[in-house]
Amino acid sequence: MINVKFFHSENGAPLGFSFKGHAGYAAHGSDIVCAAISSVAYMTANTILEIMNVQADVDVKEDGEMTLKVDEESAEKTKELLLGLELCFSLLYYILFPYQLPFQLLGFHLLIL
Repeated sequence: MINVKFFHSENGAPLGFSFKGHAGYAAHGSDIVCAAISSVAYMTANTILEIMNVQADVDVKEDGEMTLKVDEESAEKTKELLLGLELCFSLLYYILFPYQLPFQLLGFHLLIL
């Protein structure tokens, strides 16, 4: 299962995210759910670092786990992008939940901190 966490400051400003795990939708290397989530994570990280020129702590491990955090001074610059990412995953949760479709079908778990 992919665990998605979003980090916020004490005043609620979005500071980053963490994606960890494997969806289990298909074999490792062929999983379109993992590919889609990885693509979104890398696109967001590259946009923050390369397009917005904001410094961020990015940690990518061999098992695929990715964590990105910006400091509180940079939070205002990345606010819309990080909130948009969080909104996408939150909407997915609220769309599937009423139908009792467990995220295990997509190998996905959402946690907002």
